[in-house]
Amino acid sequence: MEILAPAKLNLFLELINRRSDGFHELETVMAPIDLYDRIMMRRRTDDQILLTQAMASTTSQSHLYEIPVDQTNLIWKAINLLQAQTGRTLGVDIQVEKGIPSQAGLGGGSSDAASTLVAANRMFSLNLSRSTLLALASQLGSDVAFFIDQKLARCTGRGEIVEPLKQGTHLNLVVTMPPCGLSTADVFKNSHLPSQQRSSEPLIHSLMHRQLKGVCCGMWNRLQSVAEALSPWVNRLKNEFSKLACWGHQMTGSGTAYFGVFQNAMTARRAERQLTNRLPDCMSFCVNTIAQPTHLMRYPQI
Repeated sequence: MEILAPAKLNLFLELINRRSDGFHELETVMAPIDLYDRIMMRRRTDDQILLTQAMASTTSQSHLYEIPVDQTNLIWKAINLLQAQTGRTLGVDIQVEKGIPSQAGLGGGSSDAASTLVAANRMFSLNLSRSTLLALASQLGSDVAFFIDQKLARCTGRGEIVEPLKQGTHLNLVVTMPPCGLSTADVFKNSHLPSQQRSSEPLIHSLMHRQLKGVCCGMWNRLQSVAEALSPWVNRLKNEFSKLACWGHQMTGSGTAYFGVFQNAMTARRAERQLTNRLPDCMSFCVNTIAQPTHLMRYPQI
């Protein structure tokens, strides 16, 4: 079974409160994009879980594609959680081919975990409901539940309360990843609650009514100023994107990946080439928001 696990972009992120458990209450609007990890799964005849990684990128940023292949990986934790939930032994070989860099705010690890839950539910005929999968996902991480549906959504709580939104405006985007990432924990630790909170309603209204200028005006990320203080790359990317013909730009998640919204695909491709020339140490990708889930699993010919 092969599964595509998409990345995400935070079009909006606001801090609401600091919880007693150390996490933040937040409000975010996330959109899945067509930048993927590919996960291959095969049932075993025994009870072993074997996680491997396909050949990693050989670029100067190959370290951003390396993942642990032991019990610390969210994929492994997802299978273990399913075993605890169902009381069944789930022997499986899993190979991951990384296309989403880590420490980027793109949600690659969370997406892998959610795709593993959905795929294993089908592969082993566990018949778990969507609500059960969402509950399990929320135990694995704040962003994991969003990737169960893989649809545009407003998320609250720690990010695990998912409110799907009607897909409106299709976005042409360029995402740029600098050669170093940021720790999510470090960014949140250095953040402060705002005295006046932003609302996601203008952004959501513009998304629903296909108003691209309104979407760009409504974008916001409370964590960006924190990340700028921790990594000079974030401010540099902001300056580079401000020189392009994009309608809006900002950091995604806790960084360090940065993205811009463009009027059409041709303008986005031109900008991607410009960024590649200007920032040879970075990786830039032309991407689009996706409207349909990519848990479309196929069974390769053997």
